[in-house]
Amino acid sequence: MGVNIGIMLILSHRYVIILTISLLILSIVLSPCKAMAGEALDLSLNVQVNRCQVIFPDAGPFIDENGRTQAPARFVAQALGAEVNWNSGVATFSRNGKEIMLVPGGLTATINGAPVELDSGTVLIEDRIYTPVRFIAETLGAVVQWDAATRTVQITTDQPVIKNFGITHTKLDAGWYTIPRAFTACVEADNTHKVDFYLTPTGTGQIPVKIATSYGNGGQFSITYRLPQASIMAHFWAVAINERGEQSTDILNVYRDAATRTVQITTDQPVIKNFGITHTKLDAGWYTIPRAFTACVEADNTHKVDFYLTPTGTGQIPVKIATSYGNGGQFSITYRLPQASIMAHFWAVAINERGEQSTDILNVYRDAADDTERKSIGFRELSLNGYNQDLLFRPGRGMAVFSGYCYQDEENTGKNSKLLLLDLAVGAVNIMDEGEFIRTIGWDSAGENLLYIKDGSLYRMSMIDGRKNIIAENTYYGCYSPDGQRIAYAQTNNGLWVCDLYGNNKKRLTKTTQDWYPVWYPDGQHLFYFSDLGQELGDGAGHLQGMAKISVSDGSIEAILPQKTGKFRSAEWLVPGRSLHVVSGWDDGYYQHIVDLTEGNITDLGENFGRINYVTALDPAAGRLLKASSDGIRFFDGSGNVEPYNDYRFDNRVYLSAAFTPDGRIVMMTSKTLAEGQQVQKEIAVLDPKSESYDVVAEGGENFEACFWEPGSGQILILEKSADGTSYELDCFTRISLTGGINTST
Repeated sequence: MGVNIGIMLILSHRYVIILTISLLILSIVLSPCKAMAGEALDLSLNVQVNRCQVIFPDAGPFIDENGRTQAPARFVAQALGAEVNWNSGVATFSRNGKEIMLVPGGLTATINGAPVELDSGTVLIEDRIYTPVRFIAETLGAVVQWDAATRTVQITTDQPVIKNFGITHTKLDAGWYTIPRAFTACVEADNTHKVDFYLTPTGTGQIPVKIATSYGNGGQFSITYRLPQASIMAHFWAVAINERGEQSTDILNVYRDAATRTVQITTDQPVIKNFGITHTKLDAGWYTIPRAFTACVEADNTHKVDFYLTPTGTGQIPVKIATSYGNGGQFSITYRLPQASIMAHFWAVAINERGEQSTDILNVYRDAADDTERKSIGFRELSLNGYNQDLLFRPGRGMAVFSGYCYQDEENTGKNSKLLLLDLAVGAVNIMDEGEFIRTIGWDSAGENLLYIKDGSLYRMSMIDGRKNIIAENTYYGCYSPDGQRIAYAQTNNGLWVCDLYGNNKKRLTKTTQDWYPVWYPDGQHLFYFSDLGQELGDGAGHLQGMAKISVSDGSIEAILPQKTGKFRSAEWLVPGRSLHVVSGWDDGYYQHIVDLTEGNITDLGENFGRINYVTALDPAAGRLLKASSDGIRFFDGSGNVEPYNDYRFDNRVYLSAAFTPDGRIVMMTSKTLAEGQQVQKEIAVLDPKSESYDVVAEGGENFEACFWEPGSGQILILEKSADGTSYELDCFTRISLTGGINTST
């Protein structure tokens, strides 16, 4: 069906901002000599806007007697993207709807006509009007920070900004757009990760309904949409959102008149004939349902059925949870509720090829089996078959990254694997990158930069501006230095290397080809690594390896425990600078060890193929390691000594994962061993060695994929999946708040 797109009008929302500057009499003008010679003035300063140096060609910034950084307003404002015009001593700056008036030598300014008191006055030096940098930058919508070490004023303007907003229309009348039923809307925006589009029928009191999202390309975001009815008068919203979830909004008033007043009788309207749901009882029009349920719809003249869920009494917008395209008029979904307790309206919306709708609603509720508070974060439209066991929490930010994969890339786009951001504050999972193979490696100490592997190359991604760059090709591991300013990595058949944060200033440390897995010492001057001994092992295992310490500055190498050789996999500090947890082995099995560098001892923890025999967890703050197996739970110190303990032994149990909390408790996931033919039963439990308690906080089955302790919140995070017997998809993260919480102090 063809659509008459009409004329595309691009609206400009560039506001004109007038900044008037009056020249005062000579007695209040600060002369160049006085500015240069005054004892309170310091000219050795830098100003950066979005990490780029601001150039002051003829008059530089200084710190005045009030301790405020003064700089020529023209150059700071232009660097911030403001328009600057001078006319008879009056300066006009234009940016983000702000009108600022400044008077040289005055202690007040006006913003959009309102007077504002300054904590340090403006001055005139060498025909340049100086303004406090913080005032001009923050008024124009930027963020200002002071770096004392480099004496630099750092200004950033990464708030999302909608620059232009356009829509298909046929006429413009009194601020309203007349639009066709099927229209295109486009947005030009800066500092924007995505744009959400909303529609709100006017005069109805309805909550804005999100109709589409565009992730855009090169700052351009657009959608094509068909209105749900022939006549409508509405507000149309575009909301630009950056990576941190901050928003900028623009609104258009739109209306659509039906093309004809003729009453049309058709036989192809969608009709819901039957609507059913998994339930255990029916009471007063409410269905009691299990947490995981199936809903089915029988409908005529229907292309698809969308299913929505709206918690009652919350005022929330209906959330679409699934779509079924059906078969022979039958449409069904299987869904797991996002929380243990819920009372909601459950909607089925049948839609025909023209987008016309027929709706039916059920009232449903689900009571939790216990009083534990649970919330969940779903994967929305993402379809992922697996998780790569690499979730890493971002230091201090309420976020985590991990990678997942999907085997359903039928078009062979080379995007089977996804780098994903779990935003715990927003409650969303978003794609950050895609490729054939992706695995997360680690954060820098500030949580501002991420290292990950993509298709055989080491990548760095900035969480500040979203930019990413290749650090090195043909490498599968790297790590940040303790100060976060350097990266060490091992390149395939090319030795160990170090470079700066951006992959520049590269320095090769070793010449042997199969050196592997560098780990920074706490001093940031040395690396532990597995050294290539040159002896071929055969069976594709490569060369025999030992352990060594290398100086980053002069390349001097010190062998560590030369009697211990083999094929090594990974290492991490158990006691920083003193002892390591090391994994060795090849295809026939893996072994774990505690390597005490101070005493020169090695403690073998035993063979472990995958997680079949035992799991380990490290607590570097306390310098101890947990080993959980069918023989019981043991605690080891940094020298490999077994600590005094009670005999924590739980029969008929396989340990799947374990992690320490800051207060010394252990969160673990176990699986009960059952008779043949019985379903798998899994438990999430908290072990407290001090009180000798073992508390089960969640029970499940095959739907439990992994569990994590969430730093800083005292919550447990469970990654859940849904299965149909032959395959599964990742479903959601469930967050569990423990009674009494977890002490997050270290």
